[in-house]
Amino acid sequence: MQRFDIGCAFSLTWEIGKESFLNCLGHVVMAGVGFIAIITVFSFVFFGGWSVLSVMGSQPAGLFNDATSVLGVILFVLVAFLPFIAAQMSIFRSTSTFESIEFPQAFLYGYGASIPVAVAVFAIYLLFALPLGVLFTLFGLAAYAGDLDSLSTAGGLMIGFVFVIFLLFLFPLALFVVSRLGLAGPIMAARGSYNPFSAMAESWRQTQGMTLILMLYNFIANLLVSAIYYAVSLLGTIMDVVGGGLFSLILTLPAYICYFIGTTLIPVGIFRTLNADRDSQELEETFG
Repeated sequence: MQRFDIGCAFSLTWEIGKESFLNCLGHVVMAGVGFIAIITVFSFVFFGGWSVLSVMGSQPAGLFNDATSVLGVILFVLVAFLPFIAAQMSIFRSTSTFESIEFPQAFLYGYGASIPVAVAVFAIYLLFALPLGVLFTLFGLAAYAGDLDSLSTAGGLMIGFVFVIFLLFLFPLALFVVSRLGLAGPIMAARGSYNPFSAMAESWRQTQGMTLILMLYNFIANLLVSAIYYAVSLLGTIMDVVGGGLFSLILTLPAYICYFIGTTLIPVGIFRTLNADRDSQELEETFG
């Protein structure tokens, strides 16, 4: 395995994007269709049809008036984004194997892998959300107690300062996790596996000793993709004011699709750079 080279990773990611854009676009379109289908089913089963849209717009709290609505919201959150997870896994399968994978094969793999990946993501979320939730609660209680006890301005500022430092800690922590575990998707796809936890272990092993440079690369690459997306979105917002919603949609929808594909291909570029000297058969033997 070669050492990580930022320039090579950028170049390789760009080449992969050019070669596989239409394939990736197909998977994103299928994810959009699946997302709309799930919204339709859930709106009729749990919320009484398309009227849920007007309720969400005028009185979002109305969705939680009864237990059925609460159940529907929870299930919707868990299930609605499965098509987009599947699209990412399908794109990984199409671009991480060093060989040609047919669209239907990648599509079926993506939807098969989406459920275990969703479970793994949810587990990681709980792992971080629970302790962070406790800390946020403690900060909230401290601030509330400060109001009750009329603490000095200095004490209140200290609480705010600690809170800001805590938030600043979250950003590098997220970069660290993405840099060390972000290759799990491409690794799964390269070997056609459905076990995200073993893929995360392999991702941790592959990225050992290069954490800082991967954090730098992930920051630069995601910042670049995000900056382009938000610039186009801002232009779309201006067009919405000037020319109406259709002009905004024409700009923002393609921008989001490109953003989705771009962020999905970032870990693929890293994976392909680190394993450039291996073919698909060797990858399957090594990771299998």
